[in-house]
Amino acid sequence: MLKLILLRHAKSAWAQGAQSDFERHLNERGEHDAKMIGQRMSARGIKPGKILSSPATRAKRTSKLVSAELGVSETAISYDRRIYLAEPGDLMAVLRELTVETPEIMVVGHNPGITGFAGRLADAHVDNMPTSSYAEITFELEKWKDVDWETGTLTHFDWPAKTGRTED
Repeated sequence: MLKLILLRHAKSAWAQGAQSDFERHLNERGEHDAKMIGQRMSARGIKPGKILSSPATRAKRTSKLVSAELGVSETAISYDRRIYLAEPGDLMAVLRELTVETPEIMVVGHNPGITGFAGRLADAHVDNMPTSSYAEITFELEKWKDVDWETGTLTHFDWPAKTGRTED
């Protein structure tokens, strides 16, 4: 069985001055929420053998904060430019190219692509992944290259607002 964790980056600050969208940092809430969601993932026993992340500053920081909470070395994180603002089909291509044998992988990306990807993979409708949210999807498969649309089961969906705070 394969387990895919789709994580939307944490809340970021607005671009300032000449700063590009790609260079935006996490704001204070994003820093807090990334750590918190990492702790909640850890409590569920999530420990990916590989983390694929967008190289955008906010996604990289989210990946590092969450991996630390999960006890996963930063060396397990790979940055792939194709994940930055990717469409669901682009994310599927990245996933299917994986040759690693690890049964648990995390992908850290951006909306609207990460939400669309979750919604097309799973048996349950996912209409919005707020910042710092994650969808845990399992597949009754042995190889990542065999993953296809609507073949997964959404086993868990979590986001910071589940604690009562209003979320975007």
